[in-house]
Amino acid sequence: MKSTTLRCLLAVFVLALISSASPVRGDITFFFKKSPSGGVNVAGSGSGLVDRVAGIASNDWDIQDFVTNFLVDTYTDVQTGADTVSGTFSNMTTGVTETILNFDVDRDGGASFDNDLDFDTANVLTFSFEDEFALSLTASFDPGTLAFSDLILGTHIDEGHTQGAGISEESFGITRVVVVVPEPGALALLLIGAAAIAYPAGRRCLR
Repeated sequence: MKSTTLRCLLAVFVLALISSASPVRGDITFFFKKSPSGGVNVAGSGSGLVDRVAGIASNDWDIQDFVTNFLVDTYTDVQTGADTVSGTFSNMTTGVTETILNFDVDRDGGASFDNDLDFDTANVLTFSFEDEFALSLTASFDPGTLAFSDLILGTHIDEGHTQGAGISEESFGITRVVVVVPEPGALALLLIGAAAIAYPAGRRCLR
């Protein structure tokens, strides 16, 4: 009896966790992790619906003005490109996918609340209002380019100031930079394992 109750509670917890993690409009998260060399490995992903009514077309995408900076004050480089990058940015509604050519962190001259992210696609990608997007990206910085000590630990949130073609408006929704968290793959496996345990228990709870 106790085991069934525990499984029921676990099922409810997993469902609540998955629900809370689901974006309403759009959400992109970049995980910044320390590499064995002392540099930085980045894994970025996200999906959602485009908010901009007038549409947007660009091959230069900027995620601007995080509420809290993710780079330390002593970091002076205006824009730093990743040493390696791979990934895609897609308009799922139109079925068009473009390769990501580069990924940058940008300090914008050193003022407060000005850290940006930037990525470029191989060709112009066009979105209209309510189009669905998807991003998948991996990148790495050597310690001489961007050391892990150049980052501020924690979760840093941009409230939706993604731009393309130089237009500063909300388009892709909330974006997060997360510095030092459980490995995304391990976290996904943990959720899958918990869901596998919770699923049969959840069915019993509903009987």
